[in-house]
Amino acid sequence: MAHHEPICFVPGQPVKDTTYARQHYNLILQLFQWMSVDEAALLYGLDHILTVCNEIDAL
Repeated sequence: MAHHEPICFVPGQPVKDTTYARQHYNLILQLFQWMSVDEAALLYGLDHILTVCNEIDAL
C-alpha cells in the first residue's frame, strides 16, 4: 500500500477507521492466491498491516 491517500480514516471525515486498509490488504492477498504466489514467503518480514491496523483501532 502506498500512502498517497488517507488509509485509516472514513473518507471526508476525521474519524479513524481501518476498514479500507483491511479490505485492500485482503484483496491483495486474494490476488496473490489467484496467481499462485506464496504471499507468506514474499511478504516475510514486511507484512505488518494487520498489526498496525489493530494498533490504530485500539487508539
